[in-house]
Amino acid sequence: MAPSLHYQVVLYFNRYFFLLYYILEMIVCLLKTYKLPYPTRIAVVEWLILGLLYPVQRSRIALGSKGNLTDKAPPIVISSILNISTILGTLYLIRWQTYVIYLEIIIGYIELTFESICFVLGFIHLLTQKSNMY
Repeated sequence: MAPSLHYQVVLYFNRYFFLLYYILEMIVCLLKTYKLPYPTRIAVVEWLILGLLYPVQRSRIALGSKGNLTDKAPPIVISSILNISTILGTLYLIRWQTYVIYLEIIIGYIELTFESICFVLGFIHLLTQKSNMY
């Protein structure tokens, strides 16, 4: 009944990389809003997605870490569900924004890699510990 070290390490590094990703994305979004011809409605939607991504991502990481360290399934399951929404939000910021620059693509794919690895490792941890976690 040991916590997954791999899952915990990925969550730990994702916590700090996401903070860097979020700060860079905010700066880039701010610059794009003022320097490029954005329709107001689209700019509001993109800022809303970026604003919602932060609390969801931080909750996902906290729940995943708590569930892993306490060997409880419900926090890891909720974290995995939130992970799907953060993957979609990151994909939106990488692929479906009105304007996407190379910096966003590079840091976005790194973040997407962290999120995907967290999802897979959380799922593997649930499968290997399922009989002991309830």
